[in-house]
Amino acid sequence: MEGSNNHIQNTKTGFYEFVRSDGTVELRSRKYDELVSEIEIRNAEIQASNTEFIQPDAADDLRWLRSERDRKLIECDWTQGADVPDNIKLAWQPYRQSLRDITNTYSNMLDVVWPEKP
Repeated sequence: MEGSNNHIQNTKTGFYEFVRSDGTVELRSRKYDELVSEIEIRNAEIQASNTEFIQPDAADDLRWLRSERDRKLIECDWTQGADVPDNIKLAWQPYRQSLRDITNTYSNMLDVVWPEKP
């Protein structure tokens, strides 16, 4: 066994006894110490990245607006099918046109007022 001022190494097992300042003894391994160190570094990186808030820009707002508009248009695509009665088609056309024009009226996702479905 090899020793130092705060631990005694058992060269056969790779474990060592770590003596804390209060006199308690802990059995450790080098691999354990490396893993703990890696975890502490990763936790510090995660904590640092969690404090950075990414503010969406105008392009993000338009992407979100178009995506939501497209989802709403797809939701009512059935209203324009060949087998749908004309009165249903006509009732939904102004709504669908308003959705298509939404990016001409709004550019901020917080301000948008969506048209009402018929």
